[in-house]
Amino acid sequence: MHRPSSTRAALVVSVLFLTGLGGGMLTGVAAIARAQDPYSGLDRFARVLTVIEREYVDPVSASALVDAAIGGMVDAIDPQSRWLSAEEVTALRDDTAGERTGIGVDLKRAQGGVEIVRVLPGSPAERDGLAVGDRITAIDGEPIGGLALEDVLARFTRSRGVPARLQVERSGWDRPQEVSTTHDRIEITAVEG
Repeated sequence: MHRPSSTRAALVVSVLFLTGLGGGMLTGVAAIARAQDPYSGLDRFARVLTVIEREYVDPVSASALVDAAIGGMVDAIDPQSRWLSAEEVTALRDDTAGERTGIGVDLKRAQGGVEIVRVLPGSPAERDGLAVGDRITAIDGEPIGGLALEDVLARFTRSRGVPARLQVERSGWDRPQEVSTTHDRIEITAVEG
């Protein structure tokens, strides 16, 4: 049986349309799956890392590059988050195992400095009148607003007996005041549930 050419043309157009529609749907589904996969960028990261390792003029540490990449991701979250390398974690654990030296405050980043979020009972900070909500903007006359949080924290972990002059702003005060305190051994008590 012989079909008219217009029927044959309509059939060819229909087959092409359905093939295109099906292919487009499959491509769209694959694109959506890639967009929803949070790990879809890892292959690109691996390719870049490989190119750097092979092509960079000087030898590079893949581990250091991965740590730097992770640090960049964590930095992108917020200014208070920080990635610690394995060595930094070990040093932090050593520093906080049972006791530390400082003035006895927990701090967070704040506009122009750091804010006290906790004053440890019996600490130099408590003894010298520092309070939760106080904002420290300078240590020993040096402004700290532009320093990284870890650099500020390092200034709070000096040797026992070392004095510190803090410029403190407090709600209700007309202007910042200088508070003198002295670093001492701070006992850290474990909380058990």
